[in-house]
Amino acid sequence: MTGSDDHDPPGATLPGTTYGPLSLKPLTEGLAFAERTFAYTADKRAAAGCPVFHAHPGVKSVLVTHHAGLDAVFHAPPEQLDREATPGFGAVSFQHEDLFDGTVPALMTDRADHRAARTLIDRAMALRDAAFVPACQPLLDDGWPTLAGKDQANFEEAMVGAAVAISFRWLFDLDGPSGASQLAWLRDSFGLRTDTRLTDWLAWAASRRTKAATIEHAHTWLAAIQASEPFSAFRAEGEAVGLDDHAVAVQLFFAAGFNAAGGVYTTAFPAFAELHHKPAVRQALANELEGFSGTVDDLDTLPYLEAFLIEVQRLYGRPRQYYRTAVTDVEIPGGGPGGCPAHLPAGTRVGLVAVHARQDPAVF
Repeated sequence: MTGSDDHDPPGATLPGTTYGPLSLKPLTEGLAFAERTFAYTADKRAAAGCPVFHAHPGVKSVLVTHHAGLDAVFHAPPEQLDREATPGFGAVSFQHEDLFDGTVPALMTDRADHRAARTLIDRAMALRDAAFVPACQPLLDDGWPTLAGKDQANFEEAMVGAAVAISFRWLFDLDGPSGASQLAWLRDSFGLRTDTRLTDWLAWAASRRTKAATIEHAHTWLAAIQASEPFSAFRAEGEAVGLDDHAVAVQLFFAAGFNAAGGVYTTAFPAFAELHHKPAVRQALANELEGFSGTVDDLDTLPYLEAFLIEVQRLYGRPRQYYRTAVTDVEIPGGGPGGCPAHLPAGTRVGLVAVHARQDPAVF
């Protein structure tokens, strides 16, 4: 299939489909893509007949689903492929101005601000490097206290609580929000965005409005972060990259409260599902962990556990998909039938479907 209308983006000669600006497909297919990334992309790839193809997962995009293409796009310099100026699709916050008083988190922001925020977060983690193992140790020692002695428990809340407990203890020396409150914040903060005005408005109208409690949750923890003892060092790092105190708090809160919990969602849940369905793997891990009494650092000495964690991150690691825009004409390896490269003109939106590429049978 090849798109043929006047609204095709650059690269429309690639196999795939496209739709006009009044089509509702960005909304319906965008939702399908978000909910069933792997199956949706597998169907599109099969129809196109190659791992780089023109499809429509809520945006007029070229999708890359093989490992060589993902590697090439991911490591391309920003002079060739860069983040979009604004997010074009996905679970982005429509209400971030209410949540964060106008400051946009790095995950959602444009190129220049994103680099400053990422530099800040990298430096903040380096400053707190010595605090990471002590932050993880209570989880190793005590497990999930919210699950102990219960016939029934909310496993999702417990895991999100464990993730934010580690991240807040590590970065801010704070106990952090409960799993229930952080999970409610995550669910109430985000909605779907598409690529045309009509479908974008429909997606906005269908999204839940930000609750007052969600805004209060964000503001409460922003204030707690700014009052924390490590924040003075973070403030200095923010000044070095041009971010004020409020922006520093927003970027760090989002990293600790969203990125950490998101990793639990997309990685830990499927990992536990694998253990549930594969008794032999579960037993092998149990045998290796039996009698273990070391620290978090000592977990690196357990080879089966390490192999399991590496494989889980390959299969289910974040992000599931992310986007770049071609700043100049670029070539993606292995794009056509028989492995021919795909030539993408400047302006092409490139979607990397990581969950699919990490299972490329040519590599793994």
